[in-house]
Amino acid sequence: MFSLKTHLNPIHKDLDYILSQSSKSDNSTEKERSENQYLIEAQKYLITQVKSRIQHLEELEEMLEELVGQITNSTGDDKSEAISEFNKYQSKAELIIKEINLRLEQINQPYFGKILFNRRKMKNIPEAVITSYIGKQASFDEKTGKMIVTDWRAPIANLYYENQGIKENVSFTSPAGEQSGNLLEKLQFTISLGIMKQLYDIKSGNRSADEFLLTNLEERSGKKLRDIVSTIQKDQNRIIRDELNHPILIQGVAGSGKTTILLHRIAYLLFTYKDMLTASDMLIIAPNKLFICLLYTSDAADEEDSVDLGGRRII
Repeated sequence: MFSLKTHLNPIHKDLDYILSQSSKSDNSTEKERSENQYLIEAQKYLITQVKSRIQHLEELEEMLEELVGQITNSTGDDKSEAISEFNKYQSKAELIIKEINLRLEQINQPYFGKILFNRRKMKNIPEAVITSYIGKQASFDEKTGKMIVTDWRAPIANLYYENQGIKENVSFTSPAGEQSGNLLEKLQFTISLGIMKQLYDIKSGNRSADEFLLTNLEERSGKKLRDIVSTIQKDQNRIIRDELNHPILIQGVAGSGKTTILLHRIAYLLFTYKDMLTASDMLIIAPNKLFICLLYTSDAADEEDSVDLGGRRII
């Protein structure tokens, strides 16, 4: 007897507890209460999705147990067929485990920022007030058609990284064309185990942006190659999002974050140009074997903080 759930992030055992703790959070201001309510609704959706996939995983586990019995008690063609079926279901289980772990990571910290964008009416684009919660991965409710969390690499997220607070006459380029308007609000969040620890209301020139950055940098202190999606600065963002067919030379002292920016640029390119690029098209030339080991075994490869690059070719 074996359990596929042993391969899941341990947080899967505490989903109901996490949701109950979020509901008990003591929020003093109206804005904090409003944002905590959105967090609770996002958590409910994510947890429902994860529980459904865990149930599917349990069904696959039963199927694999049955196939093990068939393999043990059969011979010849019957045994070969059972082995083939086992391998097929095992591959399905591995994909579901990966998907569940990604969602569990998202439950831990669904998003880190929010923007409120008042879009102007343009030729084929209507006027609208758009709310986007920015996170490491997107979450879309297919039943309601609502984007719960926007991927940090999406075009609209550029407004989050390029502007230090509320600002008029800002724009970003989407597949539908350039969209312009006013940035009405920018919030940043510290969320852990699905609980909002701190909310920062970012306005141009105020202390909240510095406090948010300092808090995140302190949490990463002494840890190598951590992902930086919540704290990407304007100049870093422009390197990461630079056009595809354009050589870039990044110079900096040791420890200044050159490699981290490189990895996030690769992640951005694979997301933005997914119809043109695959991970197998990426070639990373490393200076020595130690550097390669760091890419694969450092904290950047942690399940909790990984930059998802898919497969990589390294020399």
